[in-house]
Amino acid sequence: MVSIDVTAIATAIDRLLSEPSKFYVRVVELLHTSFCAGSTAFYLFDEDTRRFSVIASAGAGFSLASQMQQHNPAVLLRSGLSPGPEFYFGSSDNEPGLGNRAVSIISPITQPDGRLIGLIQIWQSKGQWAFDKETLENCKLLASHVSLAVTILRQREETARVEYELGTLTTLSTALISSIDLEQLLGGVADDIVQVVGFTRCCIYLYDHKLSGYLPRVWRGYPETIGRNHATSGVIGSVGATRKTVHFDLARVVALEPHMSSDDLRETAKLKGFARSLGCSAFMAVPVLNGKGECIGVAIADNRTRSAGISVEQRRLLDAFSAQAGIAIDNALLYERTQSDFLKIRRLTEYTENVLLSIPAGIVSTDAEGRILRSNSAADYALLRTRGTLRGLLLSVVLKKLHVPKHEASRLLELFAQVLETGESVYQFKLTPRYSGTDRMQKTLRVNLSRLSYHDEPNGIVISIEDVTQEEALVAQLESVRRLADIGQLAAKMAHEVRNALSPIKAAAQFIRDEMRSIGSDTDLLWPEMIIAEVDGLSSLTGAMLDYSRPVPIDSRRVAPSDLLAGCIAALAPFMAEHNVRIEWELGDDIPDLIADPVQLGQAVRNIIMNAAQSMESGGTIRIMAEFNRREQMVAIGFADSGPGIAIQDLDQIFQPFVTTKPKGTGLGLSIVRKIASAHGGRVEVENMPEGGAKFTLLLPLAPPVLRIAANISAVSPVISPLSGGFEGT
Repeated sequence: MVSIDVTAIATAIDRLLSEPSKFYVRVVELLHTSFCAGSTAFYLFDEDTRRFSVIASAGAGFSLASQMQQHNPAVLLRSGLSPGPEFYFGSSDNEPGLGNRAVSIISPITQPDGRLIGLIQIWQSKGQWAFDKETLENCKLLASHVSLAVTILRQREETARVEYELGTLTTLSTALISSIDLEQLLGGVADDIVQVVGFTRCCIYLYDHKLSGYLPRVWRGYPETIGRNHATSGVIGSVGATRKTVHFDLARVVALEPHMSSDDLRETAKLKGFARSLGCSAFMAVPVLNGKGECIGVAIADNRTRSAGISVEQRRLLDAFSAQAGIAIDNALLYERTQSDFLKIRRLTEYTENVLLSIPAGIVSTDAEGRILRSNSAADYALLRTRGTLRGLLLSVVLKKLHVPKHEASRLLELFAQVLETGESVYQFKLTPRYSGTDRMQKTLRVNLSRLSYHDEPNGIVISIEDVTQEEALVAQLESVRRLADIGQLAAKMAHEVRNALSPIKAAAQFIRDEMRSIGSDTDLLWPEMIIAEVDGLSSLTGAMLDYSRPVPIDSRRVAPSDLLAGCIAALAPFMAEHNVRIEWELGDDIPDLIADPVQLGQAVRNIIMNAAQSMESGGTIRIMAEFNRREQMVAIGFADSGPGIAIQDLDQIFQPFVTTKPKGTGLGLSIVRKIASAHGGRVEVENMPEGGAKFTLLLPLAPPVLRIAANISAVSPVISPLSGGFEGT
């Protein structure tokens, strides 16, 4: 007889719930010690296979494997389904030193609803102590307490599992909404199945309507050969057709095969074959369903490199995740189809637009009420409108804004109604729109009208517009240029006469200043000094105008670029010192001599250097660079300053006459530089440097063009040039 304190044991079992990882082992050890048993074991029951497995054991000298062989599954199952503990007598002939008879108590461990969880078996050999009625009752009480403890433990594990799965699904769901690009989404889903759900390998098939089967789109862990063939039948096709998950585990199937029907065996053979093709013993095939419940794909996953099969958590997570992924993938497929359709529409639209843009004539389409629906750029230009502003306007409103004469506008609207009614086209009707109601920008347009029909019903009018004012505009422009050239010559002559008159004015002012200074009247020198300063400013302006307008012949001779630059710097030494400017040299080797006019080139170089020095208010550095550009066969002379650079809006017009950013500048210095460079067959370029400052580059050929030299630059731009302008919308 063994004295057992049931309450103390129950209390100890309750404390073991704080160590879930060691619970079963500690319970077995506690019972083993309390009952002074020879051996104690805890079996867990698998409802699917209807078999028991040992999760914990205690005791020496008795083989649990031998015990499992002696106690066949039918006996254990019968004991587990009994209402309480029962004795079992068995032989122990294979256990040396334990005698030839053994007795054990088998107590079922059940859930509150009566479902079997497992068994506790307490064994003792004959002759040591006997299991009496009190011991049996104590076993029953403790088995009930263990059942309750196991139920609590499982509920805690289930709660933890649900929390884990919810957290994992939240992470997976977040990844699903991060992209709508199909390929990126599929890659993210495959990565999550491997990295988050925990499978070793996976492959996602999507249904292809053209192939009427499932095509591998993305895979992880499988060889590239998996993507060569699509599936129309077999396991993948069956999962897609039935929309049911397949969970195959070879170990479970082997245990259940003796109890399977012939149909189940045939289906199992297919699953075995598919598992062999994957090279695994357990896999899952999960349908990917959209929001309508349609199967748009199948996900395959397995744990090839793991000795264990697929865990319950993996099964649940993959089922839940595939349901969410199906909606996201369906949205991505819809987006992909939408993008494809949109691309086709856009290409068709671009093709139509390109056709319209390539037509030199203006094209305007209207609805039946005369409201403009579309127009090409030629029509916008012809009707004096900016791009896209014609759409939605009534034709009558456009005619009014263009100041078309009333009789022409009325006649055009009558023809519009006539064409819409009869379907007969009208050709070569002329309009003469005027900008702001004057003749200053009058156009002559030739208009053709044709009816636009849809399903044989009049739907609007197509108007083609041809601008026939080009010849008249060209004649008017040439006349304007001629008049402006005359004005330019007159301005140059006036500048010459003004400069001639400035010399005696300056001399008189200087004489008055000297006289006042000689009589000691220094306080009255303000006005003479002011006259002299203003005369100097006017002389500089008129001199620049004359330099720019005067055709100066090129006196060409051999010029060494290094000598030319050194001479210019020497001449500007006082000016450079006054503006606190340093010169840095970067002259290349083997720079060939130029055939050029040294006087004019010297003037161009000095203008650039002085302009750069004046841009640096507090002084700075000018780097002078020279090299031979063999590709263009030109000598490139660069001038880079450390100033503030040139404003972006001024870069394109800095060489235009009278354009300057200086308060007292004439705006002709850089224009003269460009003129001298052009006269030598070269050019001047300007750019802002990345490190700050501006860089001017003179590109000069080794010799100026012969024809340009012979002609002495006979073609001269007028001082006052016509400003080009376009039509402006009203």
